[in-house]
Amino acid sequence: MAIPDQLPDPIIIEKIEQANSWRNERMNLYGQWGDQLDKLWHDIENGTLDKEGSWFKAIKEIKDGNPKPSNLEELEQEIEDLITAERDRDRRFKHEG
Repeated sequence: MAIPDQLPDPIIIEKIEQANSWRNERMNLYGQWGDQLDKLWHDIENGTLDKEGSWFKAIKEIKDGNPKPSNLEELEQEIEDLITAERDRDRRFKHEG
């Protein structure tokens, strides 16, 4: 794999972090699969496999504390546009150089 000549524009990196921070934080807080399955098992055993169950409440707390950005689609489109513009600049520079 070739090593890039330069790092991506810091604005692109910032936008990517902004677009993914909620997802990364959720993944860090969800915990291990085994722990989630254990909560589900106990909820089934206790007859609380609904919005009152421990698994649902734990996941809801994580989701509520780390909401998906309301402008996620716009952020993703902006990132795509910035990357495309950067690639086009690099191609023109290499072609002209």
